[in-house]
Amino acid sequence: MAYRFGLFLIVVGLILLIIFAVTIQGGEQYYLPCGGAGFCLVLGFFLVIRNRPPSEPVQRFKTVNKFRRTPPKDKP
Repeated sequence: MAYRFGLFLIVVGLILLIIFAVTIQGGEQYYLPCGGAGFCLVLGFFLVIRNRPPSEPVQRFKTVNKFRRTPPKDKP
């Protein structure tokens, strides 16, 4: 849940940065969107990094790992 909320905050922060860039191009600078964007981005990245879902193990070398795990047979 916190991971998804973090992604939402990142998107909101990016939208606020775009709004801030548009106000600069318009000639009037409003710093409230810039501060809000910074807050949303920092909090969003913190939540995303802290609450990442666990990754599934890679099945790329499944056959090689199977041979490594089997104990060698004793030769008589």
